[in-house]
Amino acid sequence: MRFGGPDDNLFEASGATKFHGVTIPSIKLPNGTYIFYQNLRQEVDDKGKLNYVYDQWKGRGFEPKRIWGSALAENLCQSLSFAILKWQAMCIQADGYQINLNIHDEWAGVYSKDNLKGAVLSFHRHMSRVPPFLPKAEGLLECEVDVGTNYAEFTTIPNSAFEETRND
Repeated sequence: MRFGGPDDNLFEASGATKFHGVTIPSIKLPNGTYIFYQNLRQEVDDKGKLNYVYDQWKGRGFEPKRIWGSALAENLCQSLSFAILKWQAMCIQADGYQINLNIHDEWAGVYSKDNLKGAVLSFHRHMSRVPPFLPKAEGLLECEVDVGTNYAEFTTIPNSAFEETRND
């Protein structure tokens, strides 16, 4: 089944996805990666309530993990957000700028003063772009770029500084 997005075609849920020859229920993201729900099943808890449970890898083995609607929505949002971030990072790296750190929804890099302007422009251009696997989401993303000599003392560059490069 397909669901989500403006035309209910953003995600694809399947109970027949093969991973190393094993059938595992999954949800395919628009970038082609999957969220797997290993051994998805229904279980009745000690209060008689029916739950959906899957096995999640933790430490050295699998542990049962309960899943419900809002937890599934969180999984989808976080997975899609990181898929977008990964695509943006690959674009920045294709411009020749190394990324040194990821914190939630941001990338950070260390650059010399000679490379700073190009890095700032690359980060802003790519972090404001929507990946091709989300074609109906153009204009959805915006970002701000901060610069500084250490992570605790950044200065935000106003978005107006990027106006002439927006259409690149």
